[in-house]
Amino acid sequence: MKKILHIIARLSPGGTELKLLDLIKNTKGDFHHEILVISYSDIELLKLFEEEDVKILNLNISDISSLVSSFGFLYKSYKNSSFNLIVGWLYHGNFFSLLIKLIQKEKSKIIWNIRSSTKAFKYSSFHRKIIIKFLKIFSKRISTIIYNSSNSKNEHYDIGIINANNMIIENGIDTNKFKHFNNARRDFCDAHNISPESFIIGISARNHPIKNYDLFLASLVKVLEKNPKIICIICGADTKNLKRNFFDQFLSGKEKYEKRVFFLGYKRNMPFYYSVMDLLVLSSYSESSSNAIAESMSCECIAISTDVGNSKKLINNENFIISDGTQESKITNLAKKIIDLSFIDKASISQIKKNNRKQIKSNYSNEQMLVSFRKIFNDLS
Repeated sequence: MKKILHIIARLSPGGTELKLLDLIKNTKGDFHHEILVISYSDIELLKLFEEEDVKILNLNISDISSLVSSFGFLYKSYKNSSFNLIVGWLYHGNFFSLLIKLIQKEKSKIIWNIRSSTKAFKYSSFHRKIIIKFLKIFSKRISTIIYNSSNSKNEHYDIGIINANNMIIENGIDTNKFKHFNNARRDFCDAHNISPESFIIGISARNHPIKNYDLFLASLVKVLEKNPKIICIICGADTKNLKRNFFDQFLSGKEKYEKRVFFLGYKRNMPFYYSVMDLLVLSSYSESSSNAIAESMSCECIAISTDVGNSKKLINNENFIISDGTQESKITNLAKKIIDLSFIDKASISQIKKNNRKQIKSNYSNEQMLVSFRKIFNDLS
């Protein structure tokens, strides 16, 4: 069986990590997978990978000292290793793929996965910027680079990450997992004493500057004022920390709205919460390809997004895209779109939701993604 070493910065519950888990689950009959983790593993996610009988090495790099000491471990572990492919995931994983190949006696072919937008660079750490400089130097010398959107490919080409064999494999969605659960809305409303006739909006994003929560929260205040039926649920890592800031900064003197906004933190069972929502909002400054948009649409949810990455292609409706502009103009634009949607008749809302699921099943299924990965793994190994 062909052997593949995947290298990734951490096994935390993010979009890339979950895509890797999905890929391994569905191709372990074709390939032997191993993983090298650079810094950190979330215990629960680690267990899910171990359930797939994947050998995992964790470097636990947290500072310069542990980085230096890891070189000896890498040399011992991979000097005599033999892999058909080394697959890097994200910038750090791609960089370490070069180190492993340098160590190996028997050199493996390298694939890089780049799944971000260069617009995120202003939020990058110093060491990430150094890594990106290295990637520019060596990008022509690896077998291929896989991007998850044409926007990301074009942006990285413009900064000098160039490879003759670039590929685009768009994110696939497991539509059997991400589907509408009919009782979810009723159960949520009953548990939180909410009218099932509410118009429920939501967001699913970690608390990070790149996700531009200020845009969403400022728009939310306007929305709550205009339609008393609107309820909001906020999901994502570290989002409970937003609660105090939201009430202090945006809801001062408007405490009556507190009971209509739920800060839920990170949730693993997102199909349930997408099924509760009528509308998901993506307010990011930067994305390559948003899993949240595609997953929510697969669960029969309406999606509105800033004009980032391939969101316009995913949503396939210009009316649900927030045009570029100043932060104030985007706040006004987003609030208006949400308010307008909240007053549309139920039949029209239902039709948009069903069309969204059809869009994902037809164009962004997991099966399509897996076929593409299998082909490139077989072609290069």
